[in-house]
Amino acid sequence: SMENWGAIFYSQHHLLFDPNASTESDRQLVFMVVAHEMAHQWFGDLVTMAWWDNLWLNEGFARWMQTYSADDLHPEWKTGLRALAIFEGGKQADAIPSTHPVIQTILTADQASQAFDQITYDKGAAVITMINATVGREAFEKGVQAYMRAHAYGNTEDSDLWREIQKAAGKPILDIEHDVTRQEGVPLIKAQFGKDAVTLSEGRFAADPATIANAKPQSWLLPIAVAPLSGGKAETQLLKAPTRFAVMPPALVNAGQKTYGRVLYPAGSVAALSAALPKLAPADQYGLLNDTAALGFAGYQPASDMLALMASLPENADAIVWQRALTLLGEIDGHYADGAPRTALRATALKLLHPLSARLGFAAKSGEDGNVQILRMALVRLQGRFGDPATIAWAKKTMDDAAANPVDKRAALDVAAASADAKAFDALLTKARAEKDPLAKQHMFDALAGVQDPALAGRMVEIAFSSDPPAGTTPSLLEQLGDNHPDIVWDGAVARLKDPKNAMEQTLRWEIAVGLASRSALPARIAAVEEFEKSVPETARRPFLGAIAAIKQNQHIRDKAVPEISAWVAGR
Repeated sequence: SMENWGAIFYSQHHLLFDPNASTESDRQLVFMVVAHEMAHQWFGDLVTMAWWDNLWLNEGFARWMQTYSADDLHPEWKTGLRALAIFEGGKQADAIPSTHPVIQTILTADQASQAFDQITYDKGAAVITMINATVGREAFEKGVQAYMRAHAYGNTEDSDLWREIQKAAGKPILDIEHDVTRQEGVPLIKAQFGKDAVTLSEGRFAADPATIANAKPQSWLLPIAVAPLSGGKAETQLLKAPTRFAVMPPALVNAGQKTYGRVLYPAGSVAALSAALPKLAPADQYGLLNDTAALGFAGYQPASDMLALMASLPENADAIVWQRALTLLGEIDGHYADGAPRTALRATALKLLHPLSARLGFAAKSGEDGNVQILRMALVRLQGRFGDPATIAWAKKTMDDAAANPVDKRAALDVAAASADAKAFDALLTKARAEKDPLAKQHMFDALAGVQDPALAGRMVEIAFSSDPPAGTTPSLLEQLGDNHPDIVWDGAVARLKDPKNAMEQTLRWEIAVGLASRSALPARIAAVEEFEKSVPETARRPFLGAIAAIKQNQHIRDKAVPEISAWVAGR
C-alpha cells in the first residue's frame, strides 16, 4: 500500500474483507493498514519531512497512528497491547550490526529506499509511544496540533515537532528524543536489587554481544517506571546515570513496558518473576517474555528461562500474550535440527499448551472475543506443526466440511497444507489454481507456503515465481516458506533474485534475499551472501551485514541456547 494526496493505493488483501471467508486477524489488518495510509494525509502530505533523514516523521508516526486510532475506535481489539510486537521488531533490527540511528544520513536513492525499514517504522513507533506515555495524551495532542498548524503545507525536521510537545508538557522531551533517535542501539537496563531499593544502570544490548565488544559506552535519557513485583505504586524517574529507586525488591522494571530498551534482572530472578507472572498486567507479561527470550538467545542469561517463564503463564492469560508465547515456541523450534531433541521439545510444548487447547477447543464459538479467535487459529497451526495427531485429524475432517465455520475451515486448511504429503499437496494445488475468488485463492496459496515437507517446499518455490498465485504475492509466499525452509528457498530463489531481468523491484529482491539468509544457520550461507552482495550497489549493502550477523547468531543459538533449552526439557 502507499499514499498520495487524496489517493491511496492498496493490495487487495489490505483493503477487502469478506465476512464469509475472512478472519478476525484479516479484519484488524485491514483496519490498521487503512489507518496507517490515512495517517499519511497528515504525517507526510499536510506536513512533509524536509529530507529523507527524517523519514520517521512519516512512517514512524503512521505506524504509531494505526495503533492509536484502533485503540480509540476498537478498544476491544487491545491494539496497544498487540503493538508490543511492532516494538519488538524494532528492537530486533536495532540489536544487529546493520542497525543505524533513526535519523541517518541519506545521500543516494538506494539509501533512501533502504530507510523504509524496521528502524524507521517500528523503532520510530516505539519512541513515539514512549514520549506519548511520558507527557500524557492531552499534552501530546496539544503539541501535535500546534505543530500541524505551524507547518501545514511545509517541510520540517524532528525538532520542530518535539519542541511543540516539550512546550505543551514542560518536560525535557527534546533531550529524550535526541538520545533515542541520534544514537543507534537498544538500551540495556541492568537492575540490581538491594535490601530496600532497586538501582538501575545502562549499557547496550546486542543480539550477539561480541559485535559491540569494542564499542564506546553509551547512555540514553529514558523515562522508566519500577514497581514492586507484589503489586503497588510504581516509581518513575529519568534514567541516564545509575539511579536508585526506593522500591522494595524483587521489583518489576519498566512497568507498563513503555520504555525503549531491554531489562536484565539479577541472576536467578526467574523464579520470582515466574511466581509473580500470573498477577502481572498483560503488557508486563508480554514484555517479560520478549526480554527473557532475547537475552536468553543472546547469552546474557540462561536460554531456558524463557520456557520456565512461559510455563507459569496461566491458561486464562490475555489472548495476545498467549499468541506471543506461541510465536516464541515456534522460534525456539526453528532453531532445532530434525532429531530426538526437537521431538522432545515438541512433546513438552504440546503438554504445556494442553490446558489452553482444552479451554479453547478446535471450533470457533459464536460471539467470542475476536482476539480469542486469532489465538485459536495460531494455536491450531502450531499444534499441527508440532505433529499433534488430534489437531491434524480435525483439520483433515474440517477442511472440506461444507457445514463448518469459514474461520475453522481456514485454520484447518493451514494445518492440512502444512502436514500434506505429495498427493494431498497436488490436490490442494489443483484446487488453488482453479479458484476464481481472489481472496480465497490467496488463502490457499498462503496455506501451501506453510508446507513442512522439504521436497514439497522446493516445489513451492517454483510455484511462488509462477503465474499461478495472485499477482504481487511472490514476496510474501517466499517469506512464509523461508520461515521453515530458509536454505531450500535460498537455493531455489537466489538466481532469480539476482537476475536484473526479474520484473520484481530490485530493492524488494534484496529484502527477500536478506530475509532468507537471516534465518539460516549454515556456515556456507555466509559466503553465498557475500557473493550475492557483489550484485548490489555499495550504498545498499548494509542490510547484508545484518544477514551475515544473523547467520552467526543462529549458529551461536544452535550451539549454546538449544542445549540449555533441551536440558530444561529433559528435567520436566
